[in-house]
Amino acid sequence: MDFLKIIIERFPEMEETLSSSSRTSSDIVAMQVQAYNDREGNLNYYDCPICKNKGTVAYINQNGDYSVRQCPCIVQRRIIQRTRQSGMGLLLEKNFDNFEANSEYQKAFCKVAKSFISQVKSGDKPWMMLCGQSGSGKTHICSAACNELLKIGFEVYYMPWVDESKQLKRLSMDESQYRERMERLQTCPVLYIDDLFKGGTSDADKTIAFELLNSRVNRDNVTVISTEMLLEDLLRIDEAIFSRIIEKCGKHISMVSKDRNKNYRLRGVL
Repeated sequence: MDFLKIIIERFPEMEETLSSSSRTSSDIVAMQVQAYNDREGNLNYYDCPICKNKGTVAYINQNGDYSVRQCPCIVQRRIIQRTRQSGMGLLLEKNFDNFEANSEYQKAFCKVAKSFISQVKSGDKPWMMLCGQSGSGKTHICSAACNELLKIGFEVYYMPWVDESKQLKRLSMDESQYRERMERLQTCPVLYIDDLFKGGTSDADKTIAFELLNSRVNRDNVTVISTEMLLEDLLRIDEAIFSRIIEKCGKHISMVSKDRNKNYRLRGVL
C-alpha cells in the first residue's frame, strides 16, 4: 500500500480509482502514466500535442515501471529560441494566415513562398528572394516562410542587413572575430537576410555580400532574401552577386515595382 500512497499523494485525483482492490500493479502504472501525460504544461515557443507543453513524457519502461523521458519537442523549442535570439523576435508571429494578400503582387509573393517551402520539404535546398517596393509585404512573407521551415525542424538565423553589415565592417580589423561572425552566417542551415543592401552599396558592403552569398552557394545552404532593390539594381551593383542569387533562386523570385501606393505603411497618409 505504500506504493499506492505515493501515487495518490502525487495524483490525488486518482485516489478513488487506485483504491480498488481489483487493480493490479501494471494497471496502476498505466494509469499513472496516463495521468501524467494528460496534464498540461506551460513551456513556450511551440505547442506540442505529445507532451502538452511539459517537455517530458511518461512511459512504462522495459521493467514495467513508471519512467519519464524528454519529449522530442525540446529540440524544436531550442531551435525556435535560438532563432528568437538571432533577432527575429516578433517576426515569428508572421504567417500566411495573418497576411492580407489583396493585390496581385502580394498573391505572387505567397505563391512563390509556398512553392519554395514545398521544394525545401522535398529535400532540395533552394533560395528565395522577394524584392522591390518598401512596405509591400516582403518581410511578412519571408518571415512566414521561415516560420514554416522552423516547424519542420530547420534552424533559422535572422540577419538584418543594416545592423549585421555594420558590425562586420567594424570587426574587419580583427580577423578572428570577423571570421567567427561571418562563419556563423555562412554555415547556419537557413539564413534570412532582411533588406539586403539597404543603407548603402559601398565596396565593403559588396565584399561582405559576395563572401557570404558565395559561401552559402558552395555549402548549398538555404537562403531567404528580402530587398528594396529591383533586379536591375542588383545587376548594376554587382553582377557576380546578382548571378549567384538568380542561379540559386530559380523560379522563387518575385518583384514588385516601385510605387508608394503599394506601401501599406503609408495607407491613409498619401
